[in-house]
Formats: sequence, C-alpha cells, structure tokens
Amino acid sequence: MRISGWRRHRTVAIQLAAGGVVLAVVAGLSMRMSSASDLMVHVDQPPPTALTDALARTEARLFAASEGQCVTARDLEPAIRQDLEDLGLSAAWTISRSPGVADESCVAYGASGPRQVVTLVAALSTRTKEALTAIAEVSYRQCFGRDEAVAAVTAVLRANGLTDWEIRTDGPIAAPLDRVGQVTAHVRSGCFIYSGTGFTGEGRRLFYVVGPP
Repeated sequence: MRISGWRRHRTVAIQLAAGGVVLAVVAGLSMRMSSASDLMVHVDQPPPTALTDALARTEARLFAASEGQCVTARDLEPAIRQDLEDLGLSAAWTISRSPGVADESCVAYGASGPRQVVTLVAALSTRTKEALTAIAEVSYRQCFGRDEAVAAVTAVLRANGLTDWEIRTDGPIAAPLDRVGQVTAHVRSGCFIYSGTGFTGEGRRLFYVVGPP
C-alpha cells in the first residue's frame, strides 16, 4: 500500500464514492456502471444487439451465482467466449483484459463495436463498494483529519482483502450530485473525505482521500 500524490500518474477511471457512477476513458469509450456492475459502452457503432443481450444475461447469471458480490475474470472470460461462439462471432471478436486484471479479479465488461472486442475491466465487489460508501458518508458528517481518513479507508480495504492499491491525497472532490455543495464546503472547512477510486494507466487500483489544499 502506498499513499502518494495524484498528478504523477495517468488516471484511467474514477468511480464516485456514493453514486455508483464511473467516469472512464478506456480506448476512447464512454462508460457508465449499471446496478449489476457491468460497463455499458456508448459508441457510434454499437455491438450487435444479440451480443449485448447475451453478455448482459451472462453477467447477470454469474453475478447472481456469486450472491451479488463479485464476478471474476476467471468465470466471466470463458462465459463470454462461449457467447461469442454461440453467436458465430468468435472469428471476428476478441476478448481482452485491462492492465492489472488477474484471474481472481472482480471485473466488469465493455464491448466495442468498432474494435470488435470485449474488454474486462477491474471492479470492486459489492461488499467493498458498500463499505466504502459507508466510509464516505461518515466522512461527510464528521471532520476527519488526513491521517484519520487514510486509516479509515485503509481498514476497509484490508478487511475486504484488497491488495496492490495506493491511497492518494490530492485527487478530485467527488460526491453525489445533490450534495456537491455541502461536501465541497465541508472539505474547504478543513476536513478530509473519501472521494472515490480509479486506476493508474498500468492498472493499479487508486483510492482518493481528499482534503483542503
């Protein structure tokens, strides 16, 4: 685990703390997070409807089998490969993994019509997301110092078995849209909050604890 600044690395995605919203730039695609943790990709040339429907069913089935916690790359990749074969798309379409995605990683997926590729992207388990959302809520109500906020986030990550992550303290302020003013004022008053999570360009998981400049 490391605690560092934000500007030395290229960030690929930021997941907001409380809204389940993902702001991402992955191969030029715009993505958003659905309730079942899959990444629905909006591109000028969308994937075939039969494929997007099949991927959604596969993701939902595996998500349910995990009791709503985590779909791993080990489980999702062969299931997607089978979907491509069943639809006669395996010769044209490929499956890739974003940097840092291992077999045991929780993942989401994105499908690019122009590139004809389904990409697995690292995701957090439902349990971890709920714990981080709870920490964010506490940090909005209480005035954490920097060390207190870092310790609270660190405890959640360790309790949920996350490895190879980094906490940064100079990232963006992220909050639910209807509370941006409140949270921004809270930070400007001298308090630190849990702000969100994302990745470096090399695929390392980042977590942001943000306070006053």
